[in-house]
Amino acid sequence: MAALDESSRARTITISGLSKTSGVADWRLGYAAAPAHLAVGIANAVDLLAVCAPTPLQDIAITALDLPAPYYDAMRADLGHRKDVVATLFSRLGLTPNSRTALTTYSSTARR
Repeated sequence: MAALDESSRARTITISGLSKTSGVADWRLGYAAAPAHLAVGIANAVDLLAVCAPTPLQDIAITALDLPAPYYDAMRADLGHRKDVVATLFSRLGLTPNSRTALTTYSSTARR
C-alpha cells in the first residue's frame, strides 16, 4: 500500500514478525514500520502491552512460579509426547519431521 502514492504512504502501517517467516518460530520478535506521526502511538501501545502486564497475569505468574518442579516435569513430558505423536503422523504421511526444539516439530513437504 505504501508504494502506491504519497497519500497511502502517509497512513500505512506495516506490522510483521520474524517468528515463522525467518525460521525463528520459538522467538516472539516482531516489528512495525510507519510514518513518524503514527509510530509514536504504536510505540506507546507496545510499551503498555509489553512492559505493563495486566494484574491478573501478574497473579498467574506468581502462582506459576510457586508450582513444584514435578508439575513442570509432567507438563514437559506431556508436550514432548504430543510432539512425538505429530512427528509419527508426519512420517506416516511420507513427510520428514524435523524436531528443532524439545517441544515443537516441523516437516518438509518434500517427499522422501
